[in-house]
Amino acid sequence: MSLEFVDSEPPVTKERIADFERIIGVELPEQYKRFFLEHNGGSPRPPEFLFQREGEDPQEGIVAWFLAIHDGPHENILRFFKMFQGRIPADTVSIARDPGGDLILLGIRGPLRGKVFFWTSELETDDGTPTEPEMLYHVADSFDEFLKSLGKV
Repeated sequence: MSLEFVDSEPPVTKERIADFERIIGVELPEQYKRFFLEHNGGSPRPPEFLFQREGEDPQEGIVAWFLAIHDGPHENILRFFKMFQGRIPADTVSIARDPGGDLILLGIRGPLRGKVFFWTSELETDDGTPTEPEMLYHVADSFDEFLKSLGKV
């Protein structure tokens, strides 16, 4: 079964991606920038993926929507960036959400860079500090690997 995206926003330009990178203060991994140029968000078919922590059994997740670079209010990556800043690890950015509002994150700095993780609101701390990276669930070692894994649950 091949991967397809429904209800994507129109592909964006390299300049729009660069504008977003300037706002967040980091250059995105090339694989993820290529996604914006080809799809720019949308709902994947098939949507299922696996996530797990070391030593735990894998769990199944569902991507409801990939976030997009666009000016609308829904599934807007900049809006999510601002909403979750200080709640998720600083070395990550939200790239998608599941049906319940939990997030799929992409590492953008340091040892997390390029890797994909799953974050649930249950991981939020009581003291208002961001979730520690080691608390995240591992999904894939790269964005392309994540896309290839969709539906292979």
